[in-house]
Amino acid sequence: AIKQITTGKSVFKLRASQQNYAFNQYGIAGINIKNIMLEGLSISEYSTSGVTTDESINAGNYHIKNCIFTNVAIRFFEYGINFSSVAYLNIFDKVLVYNCTTGILIDKGSASENGGQTRFYGCTTASCDTGFNLNSVNTSTGSFALFGCTLSEGDTGLVVGEECIVYMSGCEIESNSIAG
Repeated sequence: AIKQITTGKSVFKLRASQQNYAFNQYGIAGINIKNIMLEGLSISEYSTSGVTTDESINAGNYHIKNCIFTNVAIRFFEYGINFSSVAYLNIFDKVLVYNCTTGILIDKGSASENGGQTRFYGCTTASCDTGFNLNSVNTSTGSFALFGCTLSEGDTGLVVGEECIVYMSGCEIESNSIAG
C-alpha cells in the first residue's frame, strides 16, 4: 500500500509529454497500475487524489489513452481517480474506491475534445458522495460501459453528461441517499 500523509497532495500525478506520443500531440498512454492500495490521510481528513492528471501541462489539453488499472483499491481522497482531459480507450478492472468525495471523475477539463470509449469491469464505489462522475462537468458527451459494477452507500451513484452514452450490464446502484 501507498499512503499519502499530506492533505492537498495526490499519490500519482500523471504528466503528459510529447515524447513518443502520436501526431506530435501531448499525451499519456499505456500506464498500467495494478495490485495496489492507495490510501489518503484519514477517514476524517482526505488527501487530494489517488490518481490524477497534471492539468498544468499544455493548459490541460492532451490525450489520456490505453491506460489500464487492475485490482486497485483507493480510499480517503477527494477524488479516487481524476482524469481531466481527453480520456478514452482506458480500462478499469476490479477497481474499488471507497470513502472518497468522488470515486471516479472522468471529464475533459479544459481540453478541446471530449473523451469516452472507457470500460469498467467489476468496479465498486462505496461510501463516496458521488460514485462515478462521467463527463458531466465541462462537457456532456462521451461513451462509457460498466459491466458488473456496484455503486452503493453514498449520496449519488452515477452522474453523467446529458448526451453521454452509458451502457450498463449486471450492475447494481443501491443504497445511495439521493439517486440510486
